[in-house]
Amino acid sequence: MNLVAYDNINRFIPSSDYIQTNYKRLLSSTIEYHDVYCLLKRYNIDKDKYDFYVAVYDNKQQGIKNKFLKKDSSGKVKVYLNDIWNELPDYITKENVNIDVELVESQDDGKVYKLIF
Repeated sequence: MNLVAYDNINRFIPSSDYIQTNYKRLLSSTIEYHDVYCLLKRYNIDKDKYDFYVAVYDNKQQGIKNKFLKKDSSGKVKVYLNDIWNELPDYITKENVNIDVELVESQDDGKVYKLIF
């Protein structure tokens, strides 16, 4: 069978930011390394759904589930998405997919990034 004449519609090419479904984690070279991270969400009235965020910072915050940020062998940060996995769109949780990560807030002690699906 020769499939050269067809275009692959679900082509996954690991980019700077992508989700690994086997480990339920985001690998990102966009997110700057800090010691601790947490997952956040905010309801978007215009889209009638939640937007998800990753906050990275140096000092633990009270009242928030703090997790230690780690890097993989290629220098990308590993953000585990277990806490929000069931709230993500189905196409995100079925197979590895590239996503966009956008810096939305920056201060001396940390940054907040929006996950764009």
